[in-house]
Amino acid sequence: MQKQTCLNCHFLTQYFCLDNNENEYIHTVNKYQRDQILAKNFLWQNNEFTNKAYKLKCYMFIWDEMRDNFSENEKLKEILTKKRNEKCFFLQYNEHLGLPRAENLRKHTPDKLEKFQHRLVMIIGIVIAIIILLIDILVNMFS
Repeated sequence: MQKQTCLNCHFLTQYFCLDNNENEYIHTVNKYQRDQILAKNFLWQNNEFTNKAYKLKCYMFIWDEMRDNFSENEKLKEILTKKRNEKCFFLQYNEHLGLPRAENLRKHTPDKLEKFQHRLVMIIGIVIAIIILLIDILVNMFS
């Protein structure tokens, strides 16, 4: 499994606004563009059709290149090296998955903390059941 950085996350998105920042057009960053980011090449961000430059952001609002006013080095650090682990909504990139479906999938996928809490509650329940069983055995032995 790849490490949890924005480059490997499905929610790494590109966007641009056509009309005074009111209507945002947003898409997942595709495989080719991810390879370009890895090569530290951001020329693909210039959209010749709309004459606008794409900006990068986390679809789940963890960071935004425009809002956070990143330099190119800060952008690279944010996307390539910053480890996310438990601190975001990481979902492994899948080129065949649209953003709405990915968001829905993420909502219904328990994260590591939820899994840990569930296991902990189960273990505590088992330990309590064993203690009660032992107490019952001891009470029956001495009565």
